[in-house]
Amino acid sequence: MKLTARSALVVVGALVAAAAGTVPATAAPSYDLNPAGNGQSVQPFTCDGLGDLMIRTNNNHSSDSGGWSSAKIVSGGTGTLIPVSFTFSAYDVTKGAQLFSFTQPKGDGNANHQQTTYHCYQTMTGTLADLLEPGDEVPPGADLSDTVTATFSAEAVHVG
Repeated sequence: MKLTARSALVVVGALVAAAAGTVPATAAPSYDLNPAGNGQSVQPFTCDGLGDLMIRTNNNHSSDSGGWSSAKIVSGGTGTLIPVSFTFSAYDVTKGAQLFSFTQPKGDGNANHQQTTYHCYQTMTGTLADLLEPGDEVPPGADLSDTVTATFSAEAVHVG
């Protein structure tokens, strides 16, 4: 399955412990540290101040953004990440233009405001064709052969 704007929202949720979404094989490695397939996925992320981590998240929640549940750190560190906000952006490297971006804060920006947060992110690069589902519209001014970088990031509280 390829990454779409809607599934990107789900992948963003992976960092903030929502759904993990799918990533094209050419964009990022696949990790299967959860062989039981119990509705969870493991994703690589980097968190400033915490380093490179593998986190386990639920695959399904009831909302488009996947909800605001926590992510368990399974390697590279210990503890749990609790999301405070997340951002998704797609940049067309070939054209030198932002395709789109959005940020969603938890609690209208009032959540966990007295706790230290860490900036965590995951970046994937591939052609726009690799990142779109069949039938998805090509953003204005972009071509399917364009190289695109998609960045998922979140501010998260680290517990444990």
